Amino acid sequence: MNDGELQAIFARAYRKQRRDAQLLILVATLFVVVGLIMLVGAGQIVGLFITVFFAAGIIAGIMQLIGMHTRRALLLGICSALLLTAACAILIVLTLTGVIIDAPGRSQIVATIAAFVGLVFFGGGSVVLLVRYVRRR
Repeated sequence: MNDGELQAIFARAYRKQRRDAQLLILVATLFVVVGLIMLVGAGQIVGLFITVFFAAGIIAGIMQLIGMHTRRALLLGICSALLLTAACAILIVLTLTGVIIDAPGRSQIVATIAAFVGLVFFGGGSVVLLVRYVRRR
């Protein structure tokens, strides 16, 4: 394999990564719009969860576009993890206050447990990323 072939492979991989990031931003934006319509238009509070959750997806896509190993990307990663933590906290509050979140045949407790696990992992991840950000100064 010569140098030109290797550069072509890297160029294709870079273009694919950018396309995937742009697709993530587009799909997450559509879900944010749906969540806002549910929240504002239909008055369903679960739209708040959907909006916050997929806003983190938009930030993750932007993070991929600017490069995963930059200081700005790390800051965006912290923001995304904090948004996902907030979304899990919102879901816990919604399920504990009686807002129906479950699918047919599923228990409300399953959504609460899943949200709690997400809260622990995303919250812990945001703390780890924050420590990394502070150490890089």
